[in-house]
Amino acid sequence: MFGKIINYFQDASIKSRIKNDPGFQTANELVYVIWTSNKSMTQDFSKKFVSDTAQNILNLCWKILTSPNPLMANREQLCEFTNWCAWYQVLVIDPAPLPDQTGMRGHLGITGEMKGKILEIIKVNEDLQREFHKLGADVNYVTAWDYSLMRYRMFWAYSRVLSGMRYYLKDANPNSENDWYFPFFRSLCAYYENTYRDELGMPSVLDPDRELANKKAGWYLTYLNFVLSDKQYPDLEWEKFYSSFQIENPKSIEQENNSRKI
Repeated sequence: MFGKIINYFQDASIKSRIKNDPGFQTANELVYVIWTSNKSMTQDFSKKFVSDTAQNILNLCWKILTSPNPLMANREQLCEFTNWCAWYQVLVIDPAPLPDQTGMRGHLGITGEMKGKILEIIKVNEDLQREFHKLGADVNYVTAWDYSLMRYRMFWAYSRVLSGMRYYLKDANPNSENDWYFPFFRSLCAYYENTYRDELGMPSVLDPDRELANKKAGWYLTYLNFVLSDKQYPDLEWEKFYSSFQIENPKSIEQENNSRKI
């Protein structure tokens, strides 16, 4: 597998350098575990798409590793792909009484109710309208669901590989129970569910008062700012800033592991 990944790079000098580069070896292992060998995530994709996506993720990791500030470069890319992942995550969470593999349902205003309203959300959310416009005029629930699930899986792979790279870059808490990545991801999910509900005219679960609910959603969104800062522990800074606010801490939810979450 590693030899095939090396061959993605055409320049001989780069091939020679990355062969023994510990950062790239870490990226290669992460891509293999999280994406290439993860049949539950890739079974609906063509072999070419799986291979191309692996190449693209590894190219991105190499770009990060060779940047002037790899830690912050990784954070910037992590924010982008985690944001995309959260965007779709709340669309594919099952409603009760079906099992919830994410552990988020019932917290942070996340309900699983958005899964049944994908078509309605597309009509009112301009960003999703642009995304689904790629599919053509005849978008029904099945095609919308399939596209949402596929996009979610791809962005899940990118974000989880980049999150894994944090350990190589010494940007993760050695105590995994107190790490900042999953609280950050959950905060974005809270923001997007509230946004969809507001656009649909549905009551918010974050707060009965719509104005206050939108404020709380905005507070969760600011987690992005803390991650994009140069602070070692963005979660600690976010928690200190909002310590006097009446808002659920996303870290209160049981930590996820690296298994597939839908």
